[in-house]
Amino acid sequence: MSAAEVDAAITAMMAGNGEANAYLMAFAETDAAWGVALELLGAGGSSPTCQFYAANMLHAKVSRHWRSLAPPQRGELCAALFALYDRVACGGARLETAAQHRFCLLTAALCARCGANDAAGFAPLIRRVLDCASAAAAASSGADVTAALLLSLDMAAALPEAAGLADLTGDQREALQLMLAQAQTEIFGFLQYALLDAAPVHAASPCA
Repeated sequence: MSAAEVDAAITAMMAGNGEANAYLMAFAETDAAWGVALELLGAGGSSPTCQFYAANMLHAKVSRHWRSLAPPQRGELCAALFALYDRVACGGARLETAAQHRFCLLTAALCARCGANDAAGFAPLIRRVLDCASAAAAASSGADVTAALLLSLDMAAALPEAAGLADLTGDQREALQLMLAQAQTEIFGFLQYALLDAAPVHAASPCA
């Protein structure tokens, strides 16, 4: 089933087509769904409904079928989603609000599944979020900058939920919560500077 066929099936399902709904539910359980959903999520021409459905499908598969992926496939999926995060943060791709929220939950869950068995395992994603927020705040004011910072906040909010998928002890979970609280404080600071159009000097932009 191609991405175009899935897109058409989603449209039909939203119009009340029960057969399309059953078809999509069956397709979501297949191995092909990984790649098709990722393609739809990252495609610039996908509708908000399609983006949300694709993100939701991937989130469900990461939560339930992660072990069915071979290690190379896991690495490719992680790289593709992190690259999409960078594109959205840098304005190279757009996700509507509901799809973006689901995408953040998906990426955070993926981080947990990728072997984050302690608080430090989440550090690369947290660092990525902060780097993108810092670069956005340092760029200029405007809708694009605000959108990038809100994406960072959305991702920071998604990480605590994803932490439940990781095998953390009480101390490790407490350490992660501290990391997330510090990250959220920094992002709010970047947002304040951006809104005031008085951004300080930050690290080099990951969008370069």
